Amino acid sequence: MKNEFIIIMQHVDFMDRALRLSKNLLQFCINNDIEKLNIGLENRQRLIDIIGEYQNQIESLLFNKKSVDNEYKEILDAWNFDINMVMTKINKIDELITESLSNQKNQISNQIAQNHISKTKFKGYNLNNVK
Repeated sequence: MKNEFIIIMQHVDFMDRALRLSKNLLQFCINNDIEKLNIGLENRQRLIDIIGEYQNQIESLLFNKKSVDNEYKEILDAWNFDINMVMTKINKIDELITESLSNQKNQISNQIAQNHISKTKFKGYNLNNVK
């Protein structure tokens, strides 16, 4: 039973790390540091894979248990609550990141369009082709 608690605590610790990393990703996005954002997203994906492995271990331990006492059930309920809270926070942060990236994309698209319009208008003033 002690082993299961250690695995659960490690899982919660990795979930907290994923939340902290998500907050950093949002800051990278706000600062328009796309390179750090991409690196952070790759690191978070690796972290999510590790979290998934812990999740599978915990689930297999639960399915192999024949009976669960009240203390163990309370711990599992608290663990489940913590996971849901962290996932909700991460999802909100991801929505903010997506919104920010979408806004940046729209701004860049508008800048490209303005540059194209300016270039097209400037072509009409090209006097090099005049005989």
